[in-house]
Amino acid sequence: MKSLKNLIIPFVFLVLLIVATVLWLIIRPSGEDVSSNLNLEVFKVSLTEVSEITVHKANDEDFSVKTTYDPNIGLSWAIVDDGSSDTVTYSQDKFTTWAAILTDFKANSLVIENPTNLDEYGLETPLYTIEIIKNDGSVHKVYMGNETNDSSYVYFMCDDNPAVYTVAIGKIMYADNTAIDFIDSCVYRVDYNNIKTVQFERNTEDNCNLIATCKMEDTGKPSYYIISPFSIEGSDTFRNLIQYAGELDVSKFINLSDDEIKNYGLDNPTFHFLFTMMDGEIFELYLSKNIGGYFYGYTNITEGYFSISELQFEGLETPTMMLLFDYINYFNASVIKSIVFTSDDVNFDFEINTKRAIGDEDAVVKIDLRSAKVKTSEGRTYAALLFETLTCIKINGIDLEVTPELVSDINIKFCYNNYTQKVYDFVSRDDFTYYVFLDGEYTGFYVLKSEFTYDNGADLDGTKYGIIPAYNILNVAIDNQLNEIYDIPASEE
Repeated sequence: MKSLKNLIIPFVFLVLLIVATVLWLIIRPSGEDVSSNLNLEVFKVSLTEVSEITVHKANDEDFSVKTTYDPNIGLSWAIVDDGSSDTVTYSQDKFTTWAAILTDFKANSLVIENPTNLDEYGLETPLYTIEIIKNDGSVHKVYMGNETNDSSYVYFMCDDNPAVYTVAIGKIMYADNTAIDFIDSCVYRVDYNNIKTVQFERNTEDNCNLIATCKMEDTGKPSYYIISPFSIEGSDTFRNLIQYAGELDVSKFINLSDDEIKNYGLDNPTFHFLFTMMDGEIFELYLSKNIGGYFYGYTNITEGYFSISELQFEGLETPTMMLLFDYINYFNASVIKSIVFTSDDVNFDFEINTKRAIGDEDAVVKIDLRSAKVKTSEGRTYAALLFETLTCIKINGIDLEVTPELVSDINIKFCYNNYTQKVYDFVSRDDFTYYVFLDGEYTGFYVLKSEFTYDNGADLDGTKYGIIPAYNILNVAIDNQLNEIYDIPASEE
Protein backbone atom coordinates (compact mmCIF):
# COMPACT_ATOMS: atom_id res chain seq x y z
CA MET A 1 0.00 0.00 0.00
CA LYS A 2 2.80 2.41 0.80
CA SER A 3 4.32 1.77 -2.63
CA LEU A 4 0.96 2.41 -4.35
CA LYS A 5 0.48 5.63 -2.38
CA ASN A 6 3.91 6.83 -3.47
CA LEU A 7 2.85 6.36 -7.09
CA ILE A 8 -0.57 8.00 -6.75
CA ILE A 9 0.71 11.32 -5.34
CA PRO A 10 3.05 12.15 -8.28
CA PHE A 11 0.29 11.02 -10.67
CA VAL A 12 -2.18 13.49 -9.13
CA PHE A 13 0.34 16.33 -9.45
CA LEU A 14 0.94 15.41 -13.10
CA VAL A 15 -2.79 15.50 -13.85
CA LEU A 16 -3.14 18.90 -12.18
CA LEU A 17 -0.22 20.24 -14.20
CA ILE A 18 -1.77 19.04 -17.46
CA VAL A 19 -5.15 20.57 -16.57
CA ALA A 20 -3.53 23.90 -15.66
CA THR A 21 -1.62 23.95 -18.96
CA VAL A 22 -4.76 23.23 -20.99
CA LEU A 23 -6.71 25.95 -19.15
CA TRP A 24 -3.92 28.46 -19.80
CA LEU A 25 -3.93 27.66 -23.51
CA ILE A 26 -7.70 28.17 -23.60
CA ILE A 27 -7.93 31.46 -21.70
CA ARG A 28 -4.73 33.17 -22.78
CA PRO A 29 -5.11 36.01 -25.33
CA SER A 30 -5.06 34.61 -28.84
CA GLY A 31 -3.09 37.61 -30.01
CA GLU A 32 -1.17 35.81 -32.69
CA ASP A 33 -0.33 38.52 -35.22
CA VAL A 34 -2.10 38.21 -38.55
CA SER A 35 0.54 40.59 -39.82
CA SER A 36 3.44 42.11 -37.90
CA ASN A 37 5.67 45.16 -38.33
CA LEU A 38 2.90 46.83 -40.33
CA ASN A 39 3.56 50.46 -39.48
CA LEU A 40 0.03 50.80 -40.91
CA GLU A 41 -1.81 54.11 -40.60
CA VAL A 42 -5.03 52.86 -38.98
CA PHE A 43 -6.36 56.16 -37.63
CA LYS A 44 -5.40 59.79 -38.10
CA VAL A 45 -7.09 63.16 -37.67
CA SER A 46 -5.37 66.39 -38.65
CA LEU A 47 -4.92 68.74 -35.68
CA THR A 48 -6.46 71.58 -37.70
CA GLU A 49 -9.70 69.56 -37.78
CA VAL A 50 -9.86 69.02 -34.00
CA SER A 51 -12.32 70.91 -31.84
CA GLU A 52 -12.01 68.90 -28.62
CA ILE A 53 -10.25 65.80 -27.30
CA THR A 54 -11.50 63.88 -24.28
CA VAL A 55 -9.77 60.88 -22.76
CA HIS A 56 -12.23 58.74 -20.83
CA LYS A 57 -10.33 56.70 -18.25
CA ALA A 58 -11.63 53.55 -16.62
CA ASN A 59 -9.62 54.13 -13.45
CA ASP A 60 -9.42 57.91 -13.23
CA GLU A 61 -11.26 61.11 -14.03
CA ASP A 62 -11.82 62.05 -17.65
CA PHE A 63 -9.54 64.68 -19.16
CA SER A 64 -10.63 67.12 -21.88
CA VAL A 65 -8.83 69.71 -23.97
CA LYS A 66 -10.44 72.09 -26.46
CA THR A 67 -8.98 74.18 -29.25
CA THR A 68 -9.37 77.79 -30.31
CA TYR A 69 -8.05 79.49 -33.39
CA ASP A 70 -6.70 83.04 -33.58
CA PRO A 71 -5.45 84.27 -36.96
CA ASN A 72 -2.64 86.10 -35.18
CA ILE A 73 -1.33 83.24 -33.03
CA GLY A 74 -2.78 80.17 -34.76
CA LEU A 75 -4.12 77.06 -33.00
CA SER A 76 -4.12 77.04 -29.18
CA TRP A 77 -5.27 74.58 -26.55
CA ALA A 78 -6.99 74.87 -23.18
CA ILE A 79 -8.13 72.38 -20.57
CA VAL A 80 -11.89 72.06 -20.25
CA ASP A 81 -13.23 72.93 -16.77
CA ASP A 82 -9.74 73.49 -15.41
CA GLY A 83 -9.87 74.52 -11.75
CA SER A 84 -6.27 75.79 -11.55
CA SER A 85 -5.37 79.33 -10.61
CA ASP A 86 -4.63 82.04 -13.16
CA THR A 87 -0.92 81.82 -12.33
CA VAL A 88 -0.60 78.33 -13.82
CA THR A 89 0.82 78.42 -17.34
CA TYR A 90 0.40 75.48 -19.65
CA SER A 91 2.71 74.57 -22.49
CA GLN A 92 1.14 74.79 -25.94
CA ASP A 93 3.95 72.59 -27.26
CA LYS A 94 3.02 69.85 -24.79
CA PHE A 95 -0.63 70.08 -25.81
CA THR A 96 0.32 69.85 -29.48
CA THR A 97 2.57 66.82 -28.93
CA TRP A 98 -0.07 65.12 -26.81
CA ALA A 99 -2.80 65.78 -29.37
CA ALA A 100 -0.61 64.68 -32.28
CA ILE A 101 0.15 61.35 -30.57
CA LEU A 102 -3.47 60.65 -29.59
CA THR A 103 -4.84 61.49 -33.05
CA ASP A 104 -2.37 59.36 -35.00
CA PHE A 105 -2.31 55.58 -34.56
CA LYS A 106 0.10 53.55 -36.67
CA ALA A 107 -0.38 49.86 -35.95
CA ASN A 108 2.61 47.67 -35.20
CA SER A 109 0.52 44.61 -35.97
CA LEU A 110 -2.96 43.48 -36.92
CA VAL A 111 -3.90 40.96 -34.22
CA ILE A 112 -7.31 39.77 -35.38
CA GLU A 113 -9.79 41.09 -37.91
CA ASN A 114 -13.09 39.95 -36.38
CA PRO A 115 -12.66 39.08 -32.69
CA THR A 116 -15.39 37.16 -30.92
CA ASN A 117 -14.18 38.04 -27.44
CA LEU A 118 -12.96 41.59 -26.81
CA ASP A 119 -12.51 41.01 -23.11
CA GLU A 120 -9.26 39.06 -23.61
CA TYR A 121 -7.75 42.23 -25.12
CA GLY A 122 -9.19 44.54 -22.47
CA LEU A 123 -11.44 46.13 -25.10
CA GLU A 124 -14.84 45.04 -23.84
CA THR A 125 -14.47 47.79 -21.24
CA PRO A 126 -11.50 49.82 -22.54
CA LEU A 127 -8.99 51.29 -20.12
CA TYR A 128 -8.90 54.45 -22.25
CA THR A 129 -11.38 55.81 -24.77
CA ILE A 130 -10.05 58.74 -26.77
CA GLU A 131 -12.97 60.79 -28.06
CA ILE A 132 -12.16 63.33 -30.77
CA ILE A 133 -14.74 65.91 -31.80
CA LYS A 134 -13.97 67.56 -35.11
CA ASN A 135 -14.86 71.09 -36.15
CA ASP A 136 -17.68 69.73 -38.34
CA GLY A 137 -19.27 68.04 -35.31
CA SER A 138 -18.34 64.49 -36.23
CA VAL A 139 -17.00 62.26 -33.48
CA HIS A 140 -14.25 59.63 -33.68
CA LYS A 141 -13.16 57.22 -30.97
CA VAL A 142 -10.08 55.12 -30.31
CA TYR A 143 -10.20 52.39 -27.65
CA MET A 144 -7.12 51.11 -25.81
CA GLY A 145 -7.12 47.97 -23.69
CA ASN A 146 -4.56 45.62 -22.17
CA GLU A 147 -0.82 45.49 -22.70
CA THR A 148 0.58 42.63 -24.75
CA ASN A 149 2.33 39.79 -22.94
CA ASP A 150 5.77 41.36 -23.41
CA SER A 151 4.50 44.79 -22.23
CA SER A 152 5.86 46.40 -25.40
CA TYR A 153 2.52 47.18 -27.01
CA VAL A 154 -1.13 47.81 -26.20
CA TYR A 155 -4.23 46.50 -27.97
CA PHE A 156 -6.48 49.08 -29.63
CA MET A 157 -9.51 49.53 -31.89
CA CYS A 158 -10.94 52.58 -33.59
CA ASP A 159 -14.41 53.79 -34.55
CA ASP A 160 -16.52 51.05 -36.13
CA ASN A 161 -13.54 49.05 -37.37
CA PRO A 162 -13.92 45.57 -35.77
CA ALA A 163 -10.22 44.72 -36.08
CA VAL A 164 -7.85 44.65 -33.09
CA TYR A 165 -4.37 46.11 -33.57
CA THR A 166 -1.31 46.77 -31.40
CA VAL A 167 0.54 50.05 -30.97
CA ALA A 168 3.60 51.04 -28.93
CA ILE A 169 2.97 51.02 -25.18
CA GLY A 170 4.05 54.68 -24.98
CA LYS A 171 0.58 55.73 -26.12
CA ILE A 172 -0.75 54.83 -22.68
CA MET A 173 1.57 57.37 -21.05
CA TYR A 174 -0.03 60.14 -23.10
CA ALA A 175 -3.56 58.84 -22.62
CA ASP A 176 -2.97 58.91 -18.88
CA ASN A 177 -1.88 62.57 -18.85
CA THR A 178 -3.57 65.02 -16.50
CA ALA A 179 -3.34 68.80 -16.14
CA ILE A 180 -0.07 68.63 -14.20
CA ASP A 181 1.66 67.05 -17.18
CA PHE A 182 1.10 70.21 -19.23
CA ILE A 183 2.45 72.79 -16.78
CA ASP A 184 5.05 74.91 -18.55
CA SER A 185 8.06 74.47 -16.29
CA CYS A 186 10.65 73.44 -18.83
CA VAL A 187 14.27 74.38 -18.27
CA TYR A 188 15.44 73.47 -21.75
CA ARG A 189 13.94 72.32 -25.03
CA VAL A 190 16.32 70.68 -27.46
CA ASP A 191 15.81 71.52 -31.13
CA TYR A 192 16.06 68.01 -32.56
CA ASN A 193 16.65 69.41 -36.05
CA ASN A 194 19.78 71.14 -34.72
CA ILE A 195 21.41 68.21 -32.87
CA LYS A 196 24.85 67.25 -34.15
CA THR A 197 25.58 64.62 -31.50
CA VAL A 198 24.20 63.57 -28.14
CA GLN A 199 26.15 61.69 -25.48
CA PHE A 200 24.81 59.63 -22.61
CA GLU A 201 27.36 58.71 -19.95
CA ARG A 202 26.66 56.61 -16.86
CA ASN A 203 29.05 56.39 -13.93
CA THR A 204 27.98 52.94 -12.82
CA GLU A 205 29.37 49.42 -12.95
CA ASP A 206 28.80 49.05 -16.70
CA ASN A 207 30.36 52.48 -17.49
CA CYS A 208 27.90 53.03 -20.33
CA ASN A 209 29.08 55.84 -22.62
CA LEU A 210 27.13 56.21 -25.86
CA ILE A 211 27.50 58.92 -28.50
CA ALA A 212 24.86 59.20 -31.22
CA THR A 213 23.84 61.34 -34.17
CA CYS A 214 20.24 62.50 -34.63
CA LYS A 215 18.02 62.45 -37.69
CA MET A 216 14.47 63.74 -37.99
CA GLU A 217 12.17 61.20 -39.65
CA ASP A 218 9.21 61.97 -41.91
CA THR A 219 6.97 61.23 -38.92
CA GLY A 220 8.41 64.27 -37.15
CA LYS A 221 10.16 62.11 -34.55
CA PRO A 222 13.92 61.90 -34.07
CA SER A 223 15.89 58.70 -34.59
CA TYR A 224 19.42 58.09 -33.33
CA TYR A 225 22.41 56.23 -34.69
CA ILE A 226 25.07 55.21 -32.17
CA ILE A 227 28.55 56.11 -33.47
CA SER A 228 30.61 55.29 -30.36
CA PRO A 229 31.61 52.83 -29.06
CA PHE A 230 29.35 50.96 -31.52
CA SER A 231 27.91 51.59 -34.98
CA ILE A 232 24.24 50.72 -34.68
CA GLU A 233 20.81 52.28 -34.48
CA GLY A 234 19.59 53.37 -31.09
CA SER A 235 16.47 51.64 -29.78
CA ASP A 236 13.13 53.27 -29.00
CA THR A 237 14.19 53.12 -25.35
CA PHE A 238 17.27 55.20 -26.17
CA ARG A 239 15.12 57.70 -28.05
CA ASN A 240 12.78 58.02 -25.06
CA LEU A 241 15.75 58.48 -22.73
CA ILE A 242 17.15 61.31 -24.85
CA GLN A 243 13.70 62.87 -25.02
CA TYR A 244 13.53 62.96 -21.23
CA ALA A 245 16.86 64.79 -21.14
CA GLY A 246 16.06 67.09 -24.06
CA GLU A 247 12.66 68.13 -22.74
CA LEU A 248 13.54 68.64 -19.10
CA ASP A 249 10.78 69.65 -16.69
CA VAL A 250 11.95 70.77 -13.28
CA SER A 251 10.05 69.83 -10.15
CA LYS A 252 11.76 72.35 -7.87
CA PHE A 253 14.99 74.26 -7.38
CA ILE A 254 16.98 73.72 -4.19
CA ASN A 255 19.86 75.38 -2.35
CA LEU A 256 22.72 73.05 -1.51
CA SER A 257 25.78 73.59 0.62
CA ASP A 258 29.13 72.08 -0.36
CA ASP A 259 28.54 69.18 2.01
CA GLU A 260 25.04 68.60 0.63
CA ILE A 261 26.39 68.63 -2.92
CA LYS A 262 28.60 65.70 -1.93
CA ASN A 263 25.78 63.95 -0.07
CA TYR A 264 23.58 64.16 -3.14
CA GLY A 265 26.39 62.79 -5.31
CA LEU A 266 26.64 65.93 -7.41
CA ASP A 267 30.39 66.26 -6.91
CA ASN A 268 30.61 63.17 -9.14
CA PRO A 269 27.24 62.83 -10.90
CA THR A 270 25.99 59.38 -11.85
CA PHE A 271 24.44 60.45 -15.15
CA HIS A 272 25.61 62.92 -17.78
CA PHE A 273 23.98 64.09 -21.03
CA LEU A 274 25.84 66.25 -23.53
CA PHE A 275 23.98 67.78 -26.49
CA THR A 276 26.24 69.33 -29.13
CA MET A 277 24.22 71.41 -31.59
CA MET A 278 24.92 72.20 -35.23
CA ASP A 279 25.43 75.88 -34.37
CA GLY A 280 28.06 75.05 -31.75
CA GLU A 281 25.76 75.47 -28.73
CA ILE A 282 26.25 72.91 -25.94
CA PHE A 283 23.72 71.77 -23.37
CA GLU A 284 24.85 69.54 -20.49
CA LEU A 285 22.69 67.86 -17.90
CA TYR A 286 24.09 66.17 -14.79
CA LEU A 287 22.01 63.97 -12.50
CA SER A 288 22.60 62.08 -9.28
CA LYS A 289 21.51 58.51 -8.66
CA ASN A 290 17.92 57.98 -7.54
CA ILE A 291 17.66 59.23 -3.94
CA GLY A 292 14.30 58.68 -2.27
CA GLY A 293 12.38 58.86 -5.53
CA TYR A 294 14.16 61.97 -6.85
CA PHE A 295 17.11 62.76 -9.06
CA TYR A 296 19.14 65.84 -8.11
CA GLY A 297 20.95 67.71 -10.82
CA TYR A 298 22.16 70.82 -12.60
CA THR A 299 22.82 72.05 -16.12
CA ASN A 300 25.39 74.29 -17.72
CA ILE A 301 22.74 76.88 -18.65
CA THR A 302 20.91 77.38 -15.34
CA GLU A 303 21.86 78.67 -11.94
CA GLY A 304 21.69 76.34 -8.93
CA TYR A 305 20.49 72.81 -8.42
CA PHE A 306 17.11 71.17 -8.83
CA SER A 307 15.28 67.92 -8.18
CA ILE A 308 13.01 66.01 -10.48
CA SER A 309 10.76 63.09 -9.66
CA GLU A 310 11.73 59.61 -10.83
CA LEU A 311 8.35 59.61 -12.58
CA GLN A 312 9.57 62.42 -14.82
CA PHE A 313 12.73 60.69 -15.97
CA GLU A 314 12.70 57.00 -16.81
CA GLY A 315 15.28 54.69 -18.31
CA LEU A 316 18.47 56.04 -16.74
CA GLU A 317 19.47 52.61 -15.47
CA THR A 318 18.38 50.71 -18.57
CA PRO A 319 21.01 48.06 -19.50
CA THR A 320 23.19 49.14 -22.40
CA MET A 321 21.90 46.30 -24.62
CA MET A 322 18.36 47.65 -24.35
CA LEU A 323 19.51 51.06 -25.57
CA LEU A 324 20.62 49.49 -28.86
CA PHE A 325 18.62 48.10 -31.76
CA ASP A 326 18.08 44.33 -31.47
CA TYR A 327 19.60 43.27 -34.79
CA ILE A 328 23.01 43.91 -36.32
CA ASN A 329 21.61 44.95 -39.70
CA TYR A 330 17.84 45.16 -40.21
CA PHE A 331 16.28 46.72 -43.33
CA ASN A 332 13.40 46.37 -45.80
CA ALA A 333 13.69 44.24 -48.92
CA SER A 334 13.03 47.26 -51.14
CA VAL A 335 16.45 48.80 -50.38
CA ILE A 336 18.64 45.79 -51.11
CA LYS A 337 20.10 44.54 -54.41
CA SER A 338 21.89 41.37 -53.31
CA ILE A 339 23.19 39.45 -50.31
CA VAL A 340 26.27 37.27 -50.74
CA PHE A 341 26.85 34.59 -48.09
CA THR A 342 30.20 32.79 -47.79
CA SER A 343 31.30 30.05 -45.38
CA ASP A 344 33.31 26.85 -45.48
CA ASP A 345 30.24 24.71 -46.10
CA VAL A 346 27.62 26.99 -47.70
CA ASN A 347 27.90 29.78 -50.27
CA PHE A 348 25.07 31.58 -52.04
CA ASP A 349 24.16 34.74 -53.93
CA PHE A 350 20.70 36.08 -53.04
CA GLU A 351 19.40 38.64 -55.59
CA ILE A 352 16.38 40.81 -54.76
CA ASN A 353 14.49 43.38 -56.83
CA THR A 354 11.23 44.60 -55.32
CA LYS A 355 9.50 47.89 -54.63
CA ARG A 356 8.08 46.67 -51.34
CA ALA A 357 8.25 43.03 -50.25
CA ILE A 358 9.74 39.77 -51.49
CA GLY A 359 6.33 38.15 -51.73
CA ASP A 360 4.95 40.78 -54.15
CA GLU A 361 3.81 39.53 -57.56
CA ASP A 362 6.23 41.80 -59.45
CA ALA A 363 9.20 41.00 -57.20
CA VAL A 364 12.23 39.36 -58.80
CA VAL A 365 14.02 37.03 -56.40
CA LYS A 366 16.87 34.68 -57.30
CA ILE A 367 19.14 32.35 -55.36
CA ASP A 368 22.31 31.33 -57.20
CA LEU A 369 20.70 32.57 -60.46
CA ARG A 370 17.62 30.38 -59.94
CA SER A 371 14.17 31.87 -59.44
CA ALA A 372 13.32 31.70 -55.74
CA LYS A 373 9.63 32.56 -56.04
CA VAL A 374 8.28 29.50 -54.27
CA LYS A 375 5.73 29.57 -51.50
CA THR A 376 3.62 27.25 -49.40
CA SER A 377 -0.03 26.61 -50.24
CA GLU A 378 -0.80 29.02 -47.40
CA GLY A 379 1.21 31.76 -49.09
CA ARG A 380 4.38 31.79 -46.96
CA THR A 381 7.36 32.60 -49.19
CA TYR A 382 10.53 30.54 -48.72
CA ALA A 383 12.69 33.41 -50.01
CA ALA A 384 11.11 35.68 -47.38
CA LEU A 385 12.10 33.14 -44.75
CA LEU A 386 15.73 33.30 -45.86
CA PHE A 387 15.61 37.09 -46.04
CA GLU A 388 14.29 37.31 -42.48
CA THR A 389 17.05 35.09 -41.13
CA LEU A 390 19.65 37.34 -42.80
CA THR A 391 18.17 40.60 -41.51
CA CYS A 392 17.20 39.37 -38.05
CA ILE A 393 20.60 38.28 -36.72
CA LYS A 394 20.08 39.26 -33.10
CA ILE A 395 22.80 40.71 -30.91
CA ASN A 396 23.40 38.35 -28.00
CA GLY A 397 25.85 40.46 -26.02
CA ILE A 398 28.59 43.08 -25.79
CA ASP A 399 32.29 42.35 -25.28
CA LEU A 400 34.53 45.42 -25.29
CA GLU A 401 37.27 43.82 -23.22
CA VAL A 402 38.82 42.02 -26.19
CA THR A 403 40.41 42.88 -29.55
CA PRO A 404 39.75 39.76 -31.60
CA GLU A 405 41.69 39.02 -34.78
CA LEU A 406 39.69 38.99 -38.00
CA VAL A 407 39.84 35.32 -39.01
CA SER A 408 36.44 34.98 -40.64
CA ASP A 409 34.31 31.85 -40.35
CA ILE A 410 31.33 33.41 -42.13
CA ASN A 411 31.13 36.46 -44.40
CA ILE A 412 27.94 38.26 -45.46
CA LYS A 413 28.00 41.12 -47.96
CA PHE A 414 24.91 43.33 -48.25
CA CYS A 415 24.79 45.34 -51.51
CA TYR A 416 22.19 48.11 -51.53
CA ASN A 417 20.33 49.83 -54.35
CA ASN A 418 22.17 53.10 -53.63
CA TYR A 419 25.48 51.39 -54.58
CA THR A 420 26.71 51.16 -50.98
CA GLN A 421 27.52 47.94 -49.19
CA LYS A 422 28.12 46.53 -45.73
CA VAL A 423 30.35 43.53 -45.13
CA TYR A 424 29.93 41.52 -41.95
CA ASP A 425 32.40 38.88 -40.76
CA PHE A 426 31.69 36.39 -37.99
CA VAL A 427 34.67 35.11 -36.02
CA SER A 428 34.38 32.22 -33.57
CA ARG A 429 34.39 33.45 -29.95
CA ASP A 430 33.61 30.14 -28.24
CA ASP A 431 31.54 27.02 -28.92
CA PHE A 432 28.30 29.02 -28.91
CA THR A 433 28.99 32.55 -30.19
CA TYR A 434 30.66 34.61 -32.92
CA TYR A 435 32.35 38.00 -32.69
CA VAL A 436 30.85 40.42 -35.24
CA PHE A 437 32.97 42.57 -37.56
CA LEU A 438 31.60 45.31 -39.85
CA ASP A 439 33.72 46.39 -42.82
CA GLY A 440 36.81 44.92 -41.19
CA GLU A 441 36.30 46.54 -37.77
CA TYR A 442 35.21 44.74 -34.61
CA THR A 443 31.75 45.98 -33.62
CA GLY A 444 31.93 45.05 -29.95
CA PHE A 445 29.03 42.62 -30.38
CA TYR A 446 28.69 38.87 -30.45
CA VAL A 447 25.86 36.69 -31.74
CA LEU A 448 24.79 33.11 -31.18
CA LYS A 449 26.03 30.49 -33.64
CA SER A 450 22.49 29.13 -33.69
CA GLU A 451 21.54 32.23 -35.73
CA PHE A 452 23.17 30.35 -38.61
CA THR A 453 22.40 26.71 -37.81
CA TYR A 454 19.11 26.38 -35.93
CA ASP A 455 16.61 24.19 -37.78
CA ASN A 456 13.01 24.88 -36.84
CA GLY A 457 11.50 22.09 -38.89
CA ALA A 458 8.35 23.00 -40.79
CA ASP A 459 7.58 26.15 -38.79
CA LEU A 460 8.54 28.84 -41.31
CA ASP A 461 9.26 31.60 -38.82
CA GLY A 462 12.41 33.52 -39.70
CA THR A 463 13.00 34.68 -36.14
CA LYS A 464 13.32 31.03 -35.08
CA TYR A 465 15.26 29.73 -38.06
CA GLY A 466 18.97 29.65 -38.84
CA ILE A 467 20.34 31.06 -42.12
CA ILE A 468 21.82 27.82 -43.46
CA PRO A 469 18.72 25.65 -42.82
CA ALA A 470 16.59 28.42 -44.37
CA TYR A 471 18.83 28.37 -47.45
CA ASN A 472 18.67 24.57 -47.64
CA ILE A 473 14.90 24.45 -47.37
CA LEU A 474 14.60 27.12 -50.09
CA ASN A 475 16.62 24.93 -52.44
CA VAL A 476 14.47 21.91 -51.59
CA ALA A 477 11.38 23.99 -52.33
CA ILE A 478 12.78 25.15 -55.68
CA ASP A 479 13.74 21.60 -56.69
CA ASN A 480 10.35 20.14 -55.76
CA GLN A 481 7.91 22.98 -56.45
CA LEU A 482 4.89 22.60 -58.67
CA ASN A 483 3.67 25.86 -60.19
CA GLU A 484 5.75 27.71 -57.59
CA ILE A 485 4.03 25.88 -54.69
CA TYR A 486 5.76 23.53 -52.27
CA ASP A 487 4.68 22.26 -48.85
CA ILE A 488 7.08 20.49 -46.52
CA PRO A 489 5.94 16.84 -46.22
CA ALA A 490 4.82 15.71 -42.80
CA SER A 491 7.72 13.25 -42.63
CA GLU A 492 10.17 16.17 -42.83
CA GLU A 493 8.61 18.07 -39.93
